[in-house]
Amino acid sequence: MKSAQQFVVAIVAIVAIGEIARPRCAQRERRSQTFTLAGALVVVPVILAYTALGYRVFRGKTDHAELPFEQRPS
Repeated sequence: MKSAQQFVVAIVAIVAIGEIARPRCAQRERRSQTFTLAGALVVVPVILAYTALGYRVFRGKTDHAELPFEQRPS
């Protein structure tokens, strides 16, 4: 029971310290959030397209009979 109480006290302390140390100006910077959103809207589709291209290029290049027994899909 004592370890559970220590855990709760630790969580409360972490939350309290986080509230005190949180920079308020970062929450108000709309421009930085807009910049991050714009970057994500550009980068994420590029990553997905590159991954899809990789799957498309290497599709059908491996026969399951060539794989060692341990790696064969079931």
